[in-house]
Amino acid sequence: VSNGFREKLSYGPGHQPMEGQEYFLASFPSHTSIMLELEHDGSNISNESYTYIQCAVLYTTLAGEKRLRVHNLSLKLTATLADIFRHADIDAVTNYLSRKATISMLRKTLAAVKEDLTVAAVNMLSAYRKHCAKNPSMQQLILPEALKLLPLYVLAIKKSKLLRSNKPEFYRAECNSGFNPALQKTVRADTRAVVRAFVCRASVQDWIRYIYPNMAALNCTLDGSRIPAAPTEYLAPASHSLDSSSIYFLSNGFNHVLYIGENASGDTVQQLTGGKDADAANQAGVSVSITTDPESIASSSGHPKSLLYRMMRTVAGIHRKETGHILESIRVVKQGSPIDCMFSRLLVEDKQAELNYMIGYDDYLVKMHSLIKREMSK
Repeated sequence: VSNGFREKLSYGPGHQPMEGQEYFLASFPSHTSIMLELEHDGSNISNESYTYIQCAVLYTTLAGEKRLRVHNLSLKLTATLADIFRHADIDAVTNYLSRKATISMLRKTLAAVKEDLTVAAVNMLSAYRKHCAKNPSMQQLILPEALKLLPLYVLAIKKSKLLRSNKPEFYRAECNSGFNPALQKTVRADTRAVVRAFVCRASVQDWIRYIYPNMAALNCTLDGSRIPAAPTEYLAPASHSLDSSSIYFLSNGFNHVLYIGENASGDTVQQLTGGKDADAANQAGVSVSITTDPESIASSSGHPKSLLYRMMRTVAGIHRKETGHILESIRVVKQGSPIDCMFSRLLVEDKQAELNYMIGYDDYLVKMHSLIKREMSK
């Protein structure tokens, strides 16, 4: 980095023997990322100056070839706080807060880590109110355009399996009744460890998709003639976005769900599930899994242009475009069934009273506004 800058902290997989030195990784897939926190000494900052960052990656390919890849980045500096808020990247800020949380949770309680997240968000937004807002009215919640989704994403982090707290009574009940992943309300230690490892290496886009899932309506007719090649728009993962007669696809990278509305056509449902009785399975507390492999679908349905074939091609195409990964199978969940909770827990904007810290987005905005006003009055 340029003079005046230094690496303060790093967040990512692998091993770094000493701060500020090389990183060592056993493997470095294309979807792996490392985040660095840089610190400036405060000297020679002007609106016309630049800083330069260089990153070199020395690696060996699968063919045994040693290669060196160098990335150079030029960044314009600014001494104006308004410019920082104007050009802030909400996805990068959210990923940074999440990675800091993975370090804090090793020495703090989950409640303390979640409180630190709220405090960090309040400090950022109150600084904007104090120094950048043109009309800093105490009665109005004013958010910077680039960070207007910060309260939503902070709430989504808290609701994720990284930081979601468990209720003791739920844990005891699940231990007595047996382990059913579809009905599970608690977060097991091994599940939380997997999510923690994921956020430490995931790309910014993959982590945002995990905490705030993509959901799209897949409106279709029985003959499949109206299945779109891709959704025209994504919907907010909330119950107010749902229609009981429609079919939806929701994915957060880990969970892929085909959600069938309660009033959806029975014939359509039968074709989509390849003849499997999804309703009966859901009532028994089991989610039906269907493949997205075109050859398997064509052989089971008997027709390569069947509704199931065309729908799965659309769903797999959406997932491949968004993540770059191949989608092998998805779960079918029927609205109103006992395992409806498997889907509803992914609706991060909703209030879910049965789980710890599952308040709705509207209520959280009110709380954030109150905390910002308190900070402003200090």
